[in-house]
Amino acid sequence: MPERQTVACLGPEGSHSEAAAAHLFPKEKIRLYHAIVGAVNAVCAKEADFCVVPIENSIEGSINITMDSLSGESDLCIVRELVWRIRHHLVARDDGAAVGVIMSHPQALAQCRETLRKFYPGVALKETGSTSEAAALAAGDDRIAAISSAEAAQIYNLSIRRADMQDNVVNYTRFVVLRPAPFAAPEKNAVKTSIACELDGSKSGVLCELLKSFAVRKINLVRIESRPARTALGRYIFFLDLEGGAKSPAVEEALNEVKENTLWLKILGSYPVMTL
Repeated sequence: MPERQTVACLGPEGSHSEAAAAHLFPKEKIRLYHAIVGAVNAVCAKEADFCVVPIENSIEGSINITMDSLSGESDLCIVRELVWRIRHHLVARDDGAAVGVIMSHPQALAQCRETLRKFYPGVALKETGSTSEAAALAAGDDRIAAISSAEAAQIYNLSIRRADMQDNVVNYTRFVVLRPAPFAAPEKNAVKTSIACELDGSKSGVLCELLKSFAVRKINLVRIESRPARTALGRYIFFLDLEGGAKSPAVEEALNEVKENTLWLKILGSYPVMTL
């Protein structure tokens, strides 16, 4: 990515989003926002050139605000994906005080649900805007513990009370880089394409026909899910991730067919994927 361009992501300092963004962009180009929607809106308002936001977690599933931002009226598209390993730790001030409340982002609390139930059954849980915000709050109050990264613990001078709080060691988050540009599929390095579409629910077999467009061309779908269209009860937007670039002959042919058989089709991006 060009070094002169600025990047928005969820803060404050020490968040998983910042760590993922810093792997892709120079750290001095990163601007931190208090919410995912703030980072997305910064790009839409041209306050930043890109944003790095989570879109899916291997334990808790999709990040709805990111999905809705992509399928909405904005012209945002995905230009890169980074699969980032997430390790959550219970952190607090190193003064031996009993934990009165555990704070973190709702996704982090959900990813540690069983561990919290087992080891901290009587402790109140409170949601914050990010894991690093929780760490910052814990730094100012010895009754608060946070679920955050080890980097956040170091930044806010906290001790790790219990390491690896996540319920499953296989805990990865897909981060995507978004930009406000007309869709243009990379010629050579795109390995995945994401689309959103709305089906005509009054017709039987429409979902089967959509899937058949990819199956007959041996295009592998790696993800499919639906979200309410927010226009009427029973209307849904379908999100699909498929292997291959949008400009490859088979994928391009399938997308043209899908477009003819849906109410609308939006190509969300065709992009390379990096796994760490």
